[in-house]
Amino acid sequence: MHVASGFIVFGTMIVAWLSLVPPVGAVIESESGAEWVASVDEPGPNVPPVGRSLFDYLFTERIDGIPQYRVPFPFEALTGEIEVYLRATTTRSLQKVLIPLGRSLHRNAASPHFFKSPRAVVAAEADPLSVPGKPLVVLKDRLYLGYQPSVAAIEVISYNESAGRFEFQVVEDYRPGGTPRVYYAERAICLGCHQNHAPIFAIQPWDESNSNPSVSTLLMREQPNFYGIPSFTGIDIPGLIGLSTDRANLFSTYQLIWREGCSATDKTESIKCRANALFAALRYRLAADTHPGTRQDDARFILATRFRETWREKWPTGIAIPSRELPDLDPFGGAKTYLGVGAIRNLELLETRVPVDVISIDDEFEPL
Repeated sequence: MHVASGFIVFGTMIVAWLSLVPPVGAVIESESGAEWVASVDEPGPNVPPVGRSLFDYLFTERIDGIPQYRVPFPFEALTGEIEVYLRATTTRSLQKVLIPLGRSLHRNAASPHFFKSPRAVVAAEADPLSVPGKPLVVLKDRLYLGYQPSVAAIEVISYNESAGRFEFQVVEDYRPGGTPRVYYAERAICLGCHQNHAPIFAIQPWDESNSNPSVSTLLMREQPNFYGIPSFTGIDIPGLIGLSTDRANLFSTYQLIWREGCSATDKTESIKCRANALFAALRYRLAADTHPGTRQDDARFILATRFRETWREKWPTGIAIPSRELPDLDPFGGAKTYLGVGAIRNLELLETRVPVDVISIDDEFEPL
């Protein structure tokens, strides 16, 4: 895959301007020699070095000058407060699926009653909606929840705009009468599966989810919905979650290119390069994603020249991007029958199963 096919993503990189975290040392992908954009060998600190997660922004309030978590219960109330910040699409503002037989750390928590307590997976993939009296909050592709009531816990992945990274958090004691406790998880453990430092999701046809008729039938035998999520959903919903995680997976690439792709000895040249990148992205969107300007355009020429030189200097063998994609898994192993009482599902961590994209540059490179 060449950068030229999808390089006009600088519009999403505006958040990177606020990134205060210094780059870590390069980690090289063994087969291609390309530099990893994100690596399990560089998990970073568990607690944000700067800023806070979007989840913290939404669900903390100051009491006597001290920030404290306020996490609504039940889960429908929590998602309802999130939906206020999202513009409803043709489907819904939050995409939600049920996965009774999945691959998360809580995969065996509901055993043997998997279909009485399915795990809920929620993704914010809608555009922001202005809330009177509050700043505009962009949650699209930046907030993901995994709720398992059997362990009274929510796993949270949400973006930290200041640090330019996703944060991994856990909400515990999330139950009737409980007092929810929120903490930042150990990133090294999270990266055992989340090798991209971001959300992951299976590829189609998403057999683990309630878009699979075999799964939804068993869920509907228990009840018509769980936590405000219908027992059956169309295949478009997990598809939208997959597209959202695709976009989120590239944030770290945008960060790297924004930080180093326009770097130059002359600081003025670096600033000019980034300004031209934003200008090109704006024109690209205004032109209905067709072009960022003519080839004779000075701003385009300056950006292309600077980026071409920097790329050859910094990434001569390309950039390796961990994928968010997990292989699809039929929870019934093709048998289409319930696993039965006492069934425990043991799955290895996906340490070697996440495929890799390598982007490189050739002599005819034309980024815009």
